[in-house]
Amino acid sequence: MRRFTIGDIHGNLKALNAVLDSANFDNDNDMLIVLGDISDGHTEVFGCVERLLQIKNLTLVLGNHDLWLISWLRGDFDSIFGHQRVLDSDRKHYVKIIKNYCKRNQGTELNYWFNQGGRNTLKSYEGKTEEDMKRHLNFFNKGNFRYILDNMAFVHGGLPIAIEDLRRFSPQDFVWDRDLFYNTFSDFPKISRNMYDKVFIGHTTTQIIRNCTYPMIRNKVYAMDTGAGYNGKLSMINIDDDTIYQSFLAKEYYVIKGIRQ
Repeated sequence: MRRFTIGDIHGNLKALNAVLDSANFDNDNDMLIVLGDISDGHTEVFGCVERLLQIKNLTLVLGNHDLWLISWLRGDFDSIFGHQRVLDSDRKHYVKIIKNYCKRNQGTELNYWFNQGGRNTLKSYEGKTEEDMKRHLNFFNKGNFRYILDNMAFVHGGLPIAIEDLRRFSPQDFVWDRDLFYNTFSDFPKISRNMYDKVFIGHTTTQIIRNCTYPMIRNKVYAMDTGAGYNGKLSMINIDDDTIYQSFLAKEYYVIKGIRQ
């Protein structure tokens, strides 16, 4: 079994297919660990989940954007707009309704999600069925906030620099933390005193460092979000031999319209 992990996909189905194809990924025999944020960004979130469902040995580490999608799939926003309203909606009419709601309700969780890529996620579910949504909710419900494999750690946001501080970390910290990224990839990096041989993270795009669109590796930390959700690339790495597979820039697949992460 070959073992891979992949950075933030953000609805970029074309890039997902490209990296899996370039690695000759075997759905039945290879393993893939997704570092979170499958949703929000580009317009093919539904297709990304469907593609990942084909992989037998898949582990999902949850990202902050995935948590927003879970909230919608399980009906947390039904008092405002329910599943059926999305599934039956005329796209332009529906987007106008939600956009107007968010303008009137600044600062709400729904407003924040909608304007951070949720709009395109909702578009991707238009015309789908309740059964589709139940399958996808079941997929995300199997996700983990962090995953440990053979002394390697996989987390969306980050881990504490010192492993003795792990107990203070909540599930939200694993999803949102950026300290590990900034402390590792700054000009004066701190040495991570953790017990892992490798730590793979997503969440903070490498593009903020001189517009880098390649995984950044330092002090056993692997930063794998290379901007696929905006105008960068999607990256996948073999966790045993560090072979890296990348897509083209997102602009080769989609029209970029100021998508925010």
